[in-house]
Amino acid sequence: MGSEEDLRDRKFLNKFGSYEAMDFVITNYYILALSGELSHFKKNNDHKIEILVRYWSNNIKNLIKKNEAPLWGWKDPSTIYTIPYIHEYLTNPYYICLKRNINDIVDSILRVVKNLSNIRSILYLSFRFLDSKTFLKLVWNYFIEFVKKGNKKKFKNYLTKRIIEVYNRINSFVMDKKYICLNLDDLIKNSTLVIKNLTNFLEINPSDKQISDALSFIHPEIIHY
Repeated sequence: MGSEEDLRDRKFLNKFGSYEAMDFVITNYYILALSGELSHFKKNNDHKIEILVRYWSNNIKNLIKKNEAPLWGWKDPSTIYTIPYIHEYLTNPYYICLKRNINDIVDSILRVVKNLSNIRSILYLSFRFLDSKTFLKLVWNYFIEFVKKGNKKKFKNYLTKRIIEVYNRINSFVMDKKYICLNLDDLIKNSTLVIKNLTNFLEINPSDKQISDALSFIHPEIIHY
């Protein structure tokens, strides 16, 4: 999901690219940064996030309108913080929750942040759409959090706790929505079955070629990233 340019921008996170539509990522990230969710790692910022979503509602509606199609979507893990308030602007949404082993996620994050080049890329992407004051505040608070953790073990424990919180938030949000939960290991090992389950869930009838294309798109190596 997203343009080829978006894909190139995010390849430092994954050799296959993140396949994220950057217009949605940027809108979401900007709201989270302004709310303090990113810059302070606080809990219970939902009220601030809701206010910001309401404030930017026209921009969000226009972004949705620009991308709307019979079958469309976007992906960005941090959307889970804003989607409770964006949900009402969507027409007949279906939610696909792709989950992964928590230890694998933590290891993947650690591989990204230990590389100075990756950190520069992350900062560059952030600087492009945050004002300088918010950007510097974000960088400073990230730094403080990393210093607080002190060592790799503490940082891993911190990341694990955050991911569990996100998974709990996902489960709570989708419980009364149209949703399907998938596991990354199953997607890699049982691709045909997972694609069949997805097509049934989305109530679509892809051609044999489309199914073949979907299968060829799945890279077993991604499980290591």
